[in-house]
Amino acid sequence: MANIDWNAPIVQVVQPCAAQWNTNGTITMQSFSTKAGCTNYNFLSEPLFAPAAEPAFSGQIRTMSAPNADASLNKTTRITERASVQFRAEVFNVSNKFNFYQSQPNSTLTSASFGTVNKANVSSSNGNQPRYIQLSVKLNF
Repeated sequence: MANIDWNAPIVQVVQPCAAQWNTNGTITMQSFSTKAGCTNYNFLSEPLFAPAAEPAFSGQIRTMSAPNADASLNKTTRITERASVQFRAEVFNVSNKFNFYQSQPNSTLTSASFGTVNKANVSSSNGNQPRYIQLSVKLNF
């Protein structure tokens, strides 16, 4: 989907064009798919006896992780022949990007909320950590 509204309370991450492969061999579009304007399916729910279709998974309903970068700066300075001091600064999640959508979208093909993420159900434990800065000084002798 090109026009994903990431600010909506319920985010539709894929177009919900899902169909059911019936036991009599017919394929029926899901009612929520036809309401969304789908005329052909992108996702097919196969019966248990069906041969395995390729691919068995879709990358369209897998969320991407937030860009995350960690950085470290180290400086060691000799004080005497045997003694040195090391200063270290480490930053985790430099860009401080919060991965709000680490919660996976609904992937149940028969559900009307297929391909959506409900932002109200995403907790901070589903996201990544905030920016952490760690400073240290070590004296070696």
